[in-house]
Amino acid sequence: MSASAANDRYSPVTLVAWSVFIEAMRRKDFYVVLIMSALFALGVVIARMGGVMTPTTGIFLINLGMTLSFLFAAVLTIAMAVRTIPAEMEQRTIHPLLAKPVSRTQVVLGKWIAITTSSTIAMLVLLLIVIVPVPKSASLSALLFLQAIVLKVVALGFLAAMGMVFSLVMPRALNFVLLAVIYGVGGSIGNFLRAKAMRSSMKEFWLWIIGYIPNPDLMDLTKRYTDGAAALSGPQFAGIALYGIVATIFLLATACVLFRRKVL
Repeated sequence: MSASAANDRYSPVTLVAWSVFIEAMRRKDFYVVLIMSALFALGVVIARMGGVMTPTTGIFLINLGMTLSFLFAAVLTIAMAVRTIPAEMEQRTIHPLLAKPVSRTQVVLGKWIAITTSSTIAMLVLLLIVIVPVPKSASLSALLFLQAIVLKVVALGFLAAMGMVFSLVMPRALNFVLLAVIYGVGGSIGNFLRAKAMRSSMKEFWLWIIGYIPNPDLMDLTKRYTDGAAALSGPQFAGIALYGIVATIFLLATACVLFRRKVL
């Protein structure tokens, strides 16, 4: 099939997403975290062969393995989101892309799809590497594990959209640091501010403002899973997923508006 025929067959969003996905898979970032995860898995295998694996150790390693997998996927997401549009603008490759023709909205959506897909694949591969060698306790809920993965995919999409918005209004380094802070301690910051707001005479107003602070912790069920808790109820799971999806849609819409107004 010729290139022109392929362009006619697939939508502009799909073509943009595919090109970004291929570029992401060629970068060394993914392979670095893959090697680190493989080393973790090797350590688990050695511990099992040495007979030092206990149920408590197994739970700890599952918690650590999930945390590392989610963290590495988040770092990959942030790294791609902060550079994808600015790099196109700096290298002037955005002009031939928009001349295909591809609208600016299609560019944003295509890049977001590629970033979210790439980081999700990376997360699933890393989870397989670090979780499979660890012995599983019968008390752990398989449904809760599945819920944790789904919510983390939503969180990665949310993080990618936020990074794309920030990339259009601030330098790359500041964007990376801010996203890392939000992902790492956003929930703790929100809890601290809520505690302060409860002692304020304008409690309702400050709590309303704080409610808009992004909180990726809501979509992290790692501790709940390794504590042996039951799976979330349908309404609980749907509510958390909806929170992430609505926030992502709002951020993507904001990124589209900002990019359309950007002078190239």
